[in-house]
Amino acid sequence: MLRIYETGVSRSNNIALSGGNDKGEFRLSYTNLDQKGMLPNTNYTRNTLALNAGLHLTNKLSVKAAVNYINDGSANRQNLLLYWTWFGRQADLQDLKNYLDPVQDPTNWAVQRNWNTNYWNNPYFVLNNSLFANSKDRIIGNVSATYKFNDWLSLTGRTGTDFYTDRRTTKRPKMVGLVNGMYWEDNYFVKEQNTDFLLAFNKKVSSDISISANLGGNQRTNLIQRDYIEASELSIPNLFNLANSKTRPVVANSLQKKEVNSLYASGQFSWKDEVFLDVTARNDWSSTLPAANRSYYPSVSASAIVTDLFKMNSEVLPYAKVRASWAKVGNDTDPYRLQQVYSGASAWGSTTTFAENNTIFNSALKPEITTALEFGVEARLWNRVNAEITYYEKNSSNQILRIGVPQSSGYLNKYVNAGEISNKGIEVQLSATPIKLPNGFRWDVGVNFAKNTSKVVALDGVLSTYQINDFSLLRNVILEARVGDPYGNFYGTYYVRDPQGNIVYSGGKAVISSDRKVLGNVMPNWTGGISNTFTYKSISLSTLIDIKNGGNIFSQSVGLSRYTGVLAETVVGREEGIIGAGVKNVGTAENPQYVPNDVRVSSEDYHHSFYSYSNNEAYIFDASYVKLREAKISFAIPNKWLSKTPFRNASFSVVGRNLLLIHSNVPHIDPETSYYSDGNVQGFESGQTPSARSIGFNLTFGL
Repeated sequence: MLRIYETGVSRSNNIALSGGNDKGEFRLSYTNLDQKGMLPNTNYTRNTLALNAGLHLTNKLSVKAAVNYINDGSANRQNLLLYWTWFGRQADLQDLKNYLDPVQDPTNWAVQRNWNTNYWNNPYFVLNNSLFANSKDRIIGNVSATYKFNDWLSLTGRTGTDFYTDRRTTKRPKMVGLVNGMYWEDNYFVKEQNTDFLLAFNKKVSSDISISANLGGNQRTNLIQRDYIEASELSIPNLFNLANSKTRPVVANSLQKKEVNSLYASGQFSWKDEVFLDVTARNDWSSTLPAANRSYYPSVSASAIVTDLFKMNSEVLPYAKVRASWAKVGNDTDPYRLQQVYSGASAWGSTTTFAENNTIFNSALKPEITTALEFGVEARLWNRVNAEITYYEKNSSNQILRIGVPQSSGYLNKYVNAGEISNKGIEVQLSATPIKLPNGFRWDVGVNFAKNTSKVVALDGVLSTYQINDFSLLRNVILEARVGDPYGNFYGTYYVRDPQGNIVYSGGKAVISSDRKVLGNVMPNWTGGISNTFTYKSISLSTLIDIKNGGNIFSQSVGLSRYTGVLAETVVGREEGIIGAGVKNVGTAENPQYVPNDVRVSSEDYHHSFYSYSNNEAYIFDASYVKLREAKISFAIPNKWLSKTPFRNASFSVVGRNLLLIHSNVPHIDPETSYYSDGNVQGFESGQTPSARSIGFNLTFGL
């Protein structure tokens, strides 16, 4: 199976030209990125042209402008997903590289040759003929002007835009599962426009007191337009044109607009540069919320450098700072969730139809609110050790959720403000220089640790549970937020066990429950990292290790591959059969009597029951890991070596990333793999492309 994967190659080249004087400055750069994927015939390219320039028109007035043009895309973004969970291990991948039938009529469409033509396509045929491509053009730009009234008061105005068009095409040929092939185009136009101003005040009002204040505003508009058309079956196989559609094309069109107007202010008061007080206030008017439900977000923080405040002159503790803060922040929602609208429905013959939406929208939605309280300490010891410790409490309420409603109402879902989740945690960062020698050798080490505890405090007063993955069920395992429990529990079916925890068998096959229980939680117990940097004169070596303890992952790849018998661990018992380790019930359901299981079944029956589609527990694993995330060695080339060249400040480095999975409790896959892109739906894996280990070379120099 691994033979199909190739060594991916990524090439990045950058050239930049910069200059300036007392009247202005500029920087022009071009970057080219070219990637060859790990699967045959997959790639990604990106070209970026960037220009930044500033001009000092007078001593008081200056202007700046920046524009980036980015063109990126791929001729084929492809992932074979769960193909390998069914792939016959006896098949010769080298032979399958010749994926076209040599006896086919050359005037006809391509006919593939494969080890199994009933259910699966030749993977090389898929990679070379079933193409998922895109081409995106993006422009990011802004222009600003700053006027300095005097040394302590200035006004800045800025406007900018970020927009792109993304044309996505999918060509699927005549193959297993597709009679004549299909073709679709999916075009996006996305735009964000920002215009803002900022009045800045910064003045030392006395020998002890300094004040810094800002007053500003922003107007942000967002637009997303999508045009989708699909020829779900082609008249002429492999002629990828929408006019070649055999049936009426599937069409979708949407336009979303959103506007947020904001006013904000902040102030910092400093006393002797030892005690600081910061206050902020912000008000948002979002078009996605009712006019009456404006969003007001204040915050306040205080800090003190205690070593300066108390005139501590200690070699052991030369620096110490304490801080505390309270903040309230909010979030709006997506457009068009306030009132009922009609949705396009299936045509009635040649008549276009619209239907009532199956979701009940809410004209009284409130902004989501998160309130945070934080305390922290920063310290430096012996000028060799730095420590920062933070404790926080966050409470999120009024979350905007889509919940189910009885289908007798004529609807499926409704939007409500519901949910209160608390998070409490601690974060620790330590850095030290254990060795620093006169000959230039230095060792720096850093350690970080983070632990968070979450709890679902309440929902809407009626609900006791909320299904997080309501649109993305995988094998019917549910990711839930249930009142009184931690956020992100897995609920699913499980092995029936006796009071001692032994798995119960019936007829030699594992008995699976018909109900659900908690199988694990997606959130880790804690995370951490260790970094080391060794430097000697112009040479440095650095490493970074990442650690995750606890948390679970639902792996469909591993569970399904054990069900189908394609993994090495399923070879056991293929000749003699398997007696499952556990017990059987020789009594009744009401009065069970458990004795050791002694019923032998075939390896196929055993694995089909033990890793049944309906058994969620068999697919849950501990997602802890220890990874060598990065290692880097670099060499700063002495300028004297370059004295006869136009180059200066040159360096060469070798960087390796994702180098080694030192420890993992999940077999066969990377425990960091994620199936869904939704930030709320985590902890699921289902046939993702293996994580890549990359080794790169960097050469930089200046003129």
